[in-house]
Amino acid sequence: MSILALNGLRIDYATAIGTVSAVDRGTFVVPRSEIVGLVGESGCGKTTLARAITGVMARNAHVIDGEIIFDGRDLVAATPAERRDVLWRQIAFVPQSAMNALDPVYRVSTQIREVLIDRGRYRRANVPARIDALFRMVGLDPGRQHDYPHQFSGGMRQRVSIALALALNPKLLIADEPVTALDVIVQRQVLDTLRDLQKRLAISILLVTHDISVVAYVCNRVVVMYAGQVVEQGPVAEVLEQPFHPYTMGLTNAFPDLARARDQLVPIPGSPPDLRNPPPGCRFAPRCPFAIDRCRAEDPQLIDVGNGHQASCWRSDAVVEMRSKAKEAATWSPSSL
Repeated sequence: MSILALNGLRIDYATAIGTVSAVDRGTFVVPRSEIVGLVGESGCGKTTLARAITGVMARNAHVIDGEIIFDGRDLVAATPAERRDVLWRQIAFVPQSAMNALDPVYRVSTQIREVLIDRGRYRRANVPARIDALFRMVGLDPGRQHDYPHQFSGGMRQRVSIALALALNPKLLIADEPVTALDVIVQRQVLDTLRDLQKRLAISILLVTHDISVVAYVCNRVVVMYAGQVVEQGPVAEVLEQPFHPYTMGLTNAFPDLARARDQLVPIPGSPPDLRNPPPGCRFAPRCPFAIDRCRAEDPQLIDVGNGHQASCWRSDAVVEMRSKAKEAATWSPSSL
């Protein structure tokens, strides 16, 4: 059973140079007590989609269609007051940069205290013990809670951000690129913290990232987005080991594999399309080495391909051949497109 289900979500930005459909047909689920990775290139709509769940979006962003079903309630149809009641108590958000979540002029304990009292209605007498528990939960010395954000390292600030998000025991934690700005050692420490917390607290996590290796390390399920659309989703091992969409095949080529030679990292040529005027048919077709005429004319829909795995590709019947060719650098040469 899922804690979150997105059905046909469409989100537009109204800009001075035209309407941008940042998310189109956003459909996936986050099962209870699992970590789901939302992965794709920068600009594919991941953050827009994640922020739409919380309702904290730019003023020119609007949900045009679809549902966001959280714990049986449609948040798109909810009133602002109903949405506010859900935020932080049931859905919490960890931003990409901890300094965006922490006020540099207040001690960390003051900021967590405000959340506990104002949003969580904690009694003041119970606040110090709760802050101590939160610091221990994320692997920080409770004695550091009276420090200012700038007195923490990047990884420690990210842990404080996680503690702040977990203050009111939410059911769903949305983490937007939580390790992007950290070195690889600290990245692993933060990811291990998230995975440990998910197991101990039995919460659900939606982890937004552009790094497919992060998804492989920590997630149970993966949702692959391209140009505002969900193009593939399913169990992590199933999707990464047996991808059906050429974009997913390309992503798996773009991170290190000990079984491949060091010089065999293969980039996907080109760039995502302008979402003010996306191409007809499959949006990945202009960059896809396997595209045929149908791909350029008709927009494929997500279909079941087995084992809880879905993908949107007209060439699913040739997937074995495509997987083999996708591993060859020459396949992705710009001259072959």
